[in-house]
Amino acid sequence: MFSEQTRIQYLFRARKMMRKYFRKKAKTWQDDPNAFVDWMAKTGTDWVKSTWRLTFRTVEVAMEADGAPGEALEYLKQTARNGYRDRMSSLNQKRRLKGGQQRRKSLSEEDLQQLLDVLRRQGAECNGKLRSSQYDALLLAFMEMNVHPGLRPNEAADIHLEQVVGDAGGPQWAVRVRNSKISESRRPLWVGREYRMLTISEELSVLTRRFIDERDRLLVLVPKWADLQKALARRIRDLADALELYGITLYTTRHQFAANGKKGGVGGGSIAKSMGHSSDKTSRRYYGPAKSGWRPDGAPMVSDAIMVGENSPMAVADGGGRSADAESSG
Repeated sequence: MFSEQTRIQYLFRARKMMRKYFRKKAKTWQDDPNAFVDWMAKTGTDWVKSTWRLTFRTVEVAMEADGAPGEALEYLKQTARNGYRDRMSSLNQKRRLKGGQQRRKSLSEEDLQQLLDVLRRQGAECNGKLRSSQYDALLLAFMEMNVHPGLRPNEAADIHLEQVVGDAGGPQWAVRVRNSKISESRRPLWVGREYRMLTISEELSVLTRRFIDERDRLLVLVPKWADLQKALARRIRDLADALELYGITLYTTRHQFAANGKKGGVGGGSIAKSMGHSSDKTSRRYYGPAKSGWRPDGAPMVSDAIMVGENSPMAVADGGGRSADAESSG
């Protein structure tokens, strides 16, 4: 069962559907309940399965409240079941056609290289299906960079390169990331820790700088990162479909970062900190499996991660060691 608040919300949604029927047909659902159900099924031809199920459930609650006869309720339930089954069958067929999954949790080196090659050509000759896009250079920079730090796509809006003092006392590159998920459930680890600092290799600093330059260039034309992110998401989907690499998204690079770390024997706690998680359970259970990992030759490109508060950044290269606050954050 559901709460009274949920019941009220269901009734509100169902009444809207019933009023729409009255405006279209100039009669109420009580005049012919089965005709109303048929009209609703025809109206919902393009509904996804979740919308279909929720809409029919809300109408069922409203019809019960209005004292609908049992035959009408049974016809409604049967229509809902048939429509839901049809949608599940269609979805399963699409999944089979697209390699059995909607969103990938891994990205092989070969598939990544194929995508990068097409993007370097500005989308040209992509099986003759796509033309170039103004977002190709930014998408190239993001995909090339993000398999190494594993950022959330929305975090890419606010990353900055800084030089910090490395463990050996010399300067080292780090990328400062504003954490996009900070909630009560993540405390005490996250209290006051609005950023994380990832110490990175020289090679990754070059890739990161390239991404930041492209991002800032396009943000002049498209002021909101959220709009840019949507454009990039559409572009990577279209490219992946054209290349028959179904299921690749911007988030796939984050999964691949976790898989690479697991494959390379990086500790779960280090992977969690790099990804901005409060526990290694999340990356261990839900992110790319170790068997899908691949490691570049040599040391990992992200060597350390610490949480820092807004007013307690890691010390810059010419300012001495790390702050005590940064050190204590683990």
